[in-house]
Amino acid sequence: GSTSLGVDAAVQVALRNDPALRRNLTQVASARANLSQISLPLNPVINMAFGAAIDGMVGAPLFVQMIQQLTWFWTLSDRIDEGGALLGASIFEAAHRVVTTAARVRITFSRAMCMERLIELNADYVQTTAKTQQKIERLSRQGGASSVDVKRARMDSNRARADHADAMRMYRSQQLELLRLMGRPEVRTDWSMSGNLAATLAYAPPNESEVELRAATVRLDLAAAEKASTAAEARSRVASWTRFPQ
Repeated sequence: GSTSLGVDAAVQVALRNDPALRRNLTQVASARANLSQISLPLNPVINMAFGAAIDGMVGAPLFVQMIQQLTWFWTLSDRIDEGGALLGASIFEAAHRVVTTAARVRITFSRAMCMERLIELNADYVQTTAKTQQKIERLSRQGGASSVDVKRARMDSNRARADHADAMRMYRSQQLELLRLMGRPEVRTDWSMSGNLAATLAYAPPNESEVELRAATVRLDLAAAEKASTAAEARSRVASWTRFPQ
């Protein structure tokens, strides 16, 4: 409903409405709860007395419960490793989603802002070519310009109007793409961009080494995959110890 949109507001709305990010954050909360649950002891906790059952003399004997307790202690470190790795993987996945979504929104926003500025320039050029055409046609009637000059002026004016129409269509397309990324595709496009385009273009492009360093730094998806692999290894170790070794 606002008449202008800034890049920070666009990023905030996109992150708030991103269903994949909400799912990632739910997975983080679930992994944290699971890691806390892993360290809790079994219920019931037994003492070291032998010779009696712990369930009213009608069920499993005490030594079976003791084996289960010892197995829990034996596999505790591996289960904690698995839980910690899963938590790390879910955090990296959520962070990767945040970085990716924010980057896509900022790129689309910058493209839309460029198209908005291009529309302004094209509008000025349309007026300039229209005035030039009028002057040349007036000179042609007075014998001061040839028919070729008139045709060239008309072609320039028509091309300027066509470029302006193309810029308008591209601008609307970028607006729709930005609204899609923000999770608000139903919103109308009768709003403008706010911000300083020159500030976003003031940074010099990085060199090859900087590109490699940034790529290695922000590859959170690879970090998440590594944590998932660590969790799978820990899960495999837990599966190999079905009970405390005899």
